[in-house]
Amino acid sequence: MEIAYGHRVESVDDEYIHIAECAGKETVESGNAGSMLVDFFPTLQYLPIWFPGAGFKRKAAEVKKVVQKMFDMPFEMVRNAMASGTASPCFTASLLDEVLRQGSLSKEYEDDIKSAAGVLYGAATDTTVVILSTFILAMLLHPEVCQKAQAEIDRTVGTERLPDFDDREALPYLECVIREVFRWNCPVPLGIPHRTIQPDEYRGYNIPADSMVIANIWAMTRDEASYPQPEVFRPERFLEMDHQALQLLDPRNIAFGFGRRVCPGQQFADSSIWLAVAHLVATVNITKVTGKDGKPLTPAAEFVPGFVSHPKDFTCIITPRSGKVVQLVSDLRDMSA
Repeated sequence: MEIAYGHRVESVDDEYIHIAECAGKETVESGNAGSMLVDFFPTLQYLPIWFPGAGFKRKAAEVKKVVQKMFDMPFEMVRNAMASGTASPCFTASLLDEVLRQGSLSKEYEDDIKSAAGVLYGAATDTTVVILSTFILAMLLHPEVCQKAQAEIDRTVGTERLPDFDDREALPYLECVIREVFRWNCPVPLGIPHRTIQPDEYRGYNIPADSMVIANIWAMTRDEASYPQPEVFRPERFLEMDHQALQLLDPRNIAFGFGRRVCPGQQFADSSIWLAVAHLVATVNITKVTGKDGKPLTPAAEFVPGFVSHPKDFTCIITPRSGKVVQLVSDLRDMSA
């Protein structure tokens, strides 16, 4: 939110966070490409919205309203802040300033800026939340992995500061943990659909022009020939690969899509996720909740299917590793205020 709109979020009750969550929820629940009959019979798009069987059009209209609100609200906030001279440096303000210096803001440019900023924030937030929640679940189920990553950070970075990007190459096990999180639960299992612009052939299959093509990324990351025991969360599998195999089988190479529809924010998301995971490992312990019988409650490794796949709701206890890390986090927040 701060990068896209210059808005610092102070509370989970923030109105911009709320509308973004609503838009994300509605988009995810609207289904994957191919989940609606109109995807297979395009002429159905011409049905009136009130016509029986045109429920997909009514649903699309509802989702469009929520998504448009997510685009409009923070954009207007930035524009008003610029008019009053109080805007913080951000993606939206930078684009608006560039356009306004060249003349007036046309409706076309306004829509482009709204969409670019909205996708930057919405897509990056959704992917990051899914990966971080999957990471927390994995650490809850495999505390030995978390302890090993913590030991690597303590040994390499120390306990007097938090990890930063300069430490990334020196933390290979942490990198493998993140790779395994992407592989274990790919955030967008079927990716973004493509459409062929000309006839093609793949392994003897003729694919006509204008066909929808969907990449089964989930199946790729669960291919037993590439990842033995794919259901098992085991970061060490990547440590055991040689450099060539690691470059080929890093699940992040496919998790962000392919070709012209590859996620344009891939590098940004990768950096954000790495820093968030590194800070979590360095600062907190993730443990199971105790049941009424005094025994730890172990959540199931279950995920909600859909356009975006996230873990089913689970409970855990997150506590600071020491009083020192509490101070480090507090100091970091003060510096960024």
